[in-house]
Amino acid sequence: MMRRTSNWHSNMTNPFWKEVDSAAWIKEGRQKLYYVDVPVGWKYGFPKAIPNNGVDSVSDIYEWVVANGYPKEEMDRMGSSFYIRMWTYITPESKSP
Repeated sequence: MMRRTSNWHSNMTNPFWKEVDSAAWIKEGRQKLYYVDVPVGWKYGFPKAIPNNGVDSVSDIYEWVVANGYPKEEMDRMGSSFYIRMWTYITPESKSP
């Protein structure tokens, strides 16, 4: 298991991608997706959306990034300079015929 405890966000008790939403967009059938990007991620198919299950902590995200094609050697080479960018995206409203 990879641990990045030096980063301030590694001690988060309620990661933002696990928050419960009661927004109107849910009633409209839209989805909130959480995207992850890493340094030179374009070489390895990033940014990618995090699945809604299976990623419960920040250390899980590091493992997920490696499991989804980012070389652990690249992460290790960057050391404490390695970072992960995350953002949310709400899918557009689907149009009914």
